[in-house]
Amino acid sequence: SFQRNDHEPNCDAAARLTRLVDVFSLGCVLHFAVTSGRHPYGEQDIRERNIKHGSFDLSFTDHLPLAQDLIESMVALDPEDRISMAEALHHPFFWTAEKNCSFCAMLPIASKSRHPTLSFD
Repeated sequence: SFQRNDHEPNCDAAARLTRLVDVFSLGCVLHFAVTSGRHPYGEQDIRERNIKHGSFDLSFTDHLPLAQDLIESMVALDPEDRISMAEALHHPFFWTAEKNCSFCAMLPIASKSRHPTLSFD
């Protein structure tokens, strides 16, 4: 049976930090995947400094706003500002086309009176 040593760091806190670091790492891998090999914190020679300062560049994901939103919430400098893995898995980036359509169908549609140039016919 496992006995906790009083000199060991809090196991729950250590496990939580490990999960948050995993979220950070996965955010970097996701960025790498959707940008054909780019790292959100730049080239290798400046990456460590950029990570320490929280200076990431997501401009290569401008054409993928859902990916950009997800990655930004995963690579935040402060681990406490990062989303959990469960939250990441439920992010709209991973929604099916059907779920996206259902969500969009629930949004209010602009009325003709507010936007006279739009045609709803």
